[in-house]
Order: sequence, then structure tokens, then C-alpha cells
Amino acid sequence: MKKSMLFYLLMMAATVTSAQNFGSQQWDGPLNSTGQIYRTGNVGIGNTGSSAYLTVGDNSATASLLRMGKIVNPLSNERLFNFGSAGNYAGFTFYNMANEPSLEFNSNNSSSYLGLKDYAGSEVFKTSFSEDGGAYIHLPKLDSKVVIGDFASYLSAEDHKLIVKDGSAKIEGNIFTDSRIGIGTDLFTDFTGDYRLSVDGRIRATAVRVYTGWADFVFEDNYELPTLIEVENHIDKFGHLKDIPSAAIVESQGIDVGEMNKLLLQKIEELTLYVIELNKEVEELKSK
Repeated sequence: MKKSMLFYLLMMAATVTSAQNFGSQQWDGPLNSTGQIYRTGNVGIGNTGSSAYLTVGDNSATASLLRMGKIVNPLSNERLFNFGSAGNYAGFTFYNMANEPSLEFNSNNSSSYLGLKDYAGSEVFKTSFSEDGGAYIHLPKLDSKVVIGDFASYLSAEDHKLIVKDGSAKIEGNIFTDSRIGIGTDLFTDFTGDYRLSVDGRIRATAVRVYTGWADFVFEDNYELPTLIEVENHIDKFGHLKDIPSAAIVESQGIDVGEMNKLLLQKIEELTLYVIELNKEVEELKSK
């Protein structure tokens, strides 16, 4: 019995000595009612003088494997990581070296939130969900961009908010814009004005509806119908019908489809009046 007690004391001394040699402290805290170990001060594993609630590894900022608590930033003596719950929310927060939140997550039974912030604590990315509001992705910064198929440096000089590289986008719904759409071009103005849709290439469609003015004014009583002699003289002098653009103008400036249809109808209505007048003259000659 004396030998056993002596052996036990020698082993305890060796353990304390060994712990002291490694710069640590033998745990001597009490147990609570559930058998768990608790301690009111900081705990260090592999180090002494822990500046955080829990430090695993060297106590320096570059060598620590795990540091939890509020005194973990060697520059500001503030926390870099918070983890736990408050009220009915649970989540975590990472802090930057200026003690501003840089990454946050929290969630409860009806909503969740994940946010990324800049050095000053302003939100740059946020994804959230709530039962009454649905799911959202937020990019609140005015210079935000989304690049799919490459990194942010791709077309970084271009002022595009959404970039899809080497692929297509399928949208099963309407597309609304308060600005302009360019297909194969980014030119939206010419000498005639500004365009909402600009296409460099051919357009294929089964139907096109154009809203424009019409040429029924030709049939009004005060319309001055040119004589056929006047029409002939204009053709001899200019090489095209009056009010109709020349081939050179159409080649260089294009045509307005709606306006051109109106002009063509005007000429058809004028021809109709000429035919009616000639028919009256023929009928009068027949009667004689």
C-alpha cells in the first residue's frame, strides 16, 4: 500500500513537471453538475497566456490554428470571429482588421441571410430568404458586375453589369428595359435620331406592325394634286418621284419603314385620282 501511494505521488510529480516543461498548466478546475469542464478565464491548447477565449496552437496571429473570442486581433485587440446565437437567430460573423463585419450569416425558422461587406462595413453582396419575401440575391454597389464563364478581369474595362462568356442565356419570360438593346452593335444614334433597338444584320419575322401616320390626306378637298405634266417635269429633273427619297439617299441613310409605306400609299392614292380623272375624260369622249 505504501509502495502504491509512493508510485502515485511520483507519477503526479512527473506529470506536473512535464506539463510545466511544455509551458502548460494542469487542469484543476471543478466539474459542474452535468460532468462538463468549465472555466471562467481563457483557455490555451499548445500555448500559454491565451488572448482569446480559446486558442489552439501558437498564440500569434500567424501560427494559431483556432482562435475564438473577442481579443484575437493583434492590431486592434478586437475579435475577428463571432459564433453563437442571439434571440431566435443563430449564425456567425467574421471581422476584418478594422473590426468591421466582413462576412455574416444568420438564420432562424423563417428567414436566413448571408452577407459580404467591404472594409468599411458596407454591404457588397447579400443573399437572403424569408417566407413572406422569397429568395433574393443583392449587389447594392453601383459598380457591381456578374461574370459567368470567366473571372472579374474579363472585359473589366467594359461597362457591363452582366457578362456571359462563350455561352447563351435563356429567359423564359419577358425582358424589360428602360434603355436600349443592341444586337451585333452598340451604335444607337445616327443623323435621324436615337434608336431603342439597333441590329447589325438581317431581321427575320413572321409579322411586323408599325404605328405611323397615313396618307389619306390625298383624298381631302384641299389637297393639291400635281398635274401629270408636273410629275413628268420632276422626274426629268431629279430622276425620282416627288416626296420619294432618291436611290443615293436610301443607300446612304436607309429608310424609315413606316414613313416609306405612307409615301408609297400617297403615290398610289394620287395615281388612283389620276385614273379616276382620266376615266371621266374617256367617258365624256365616248358620250360625244
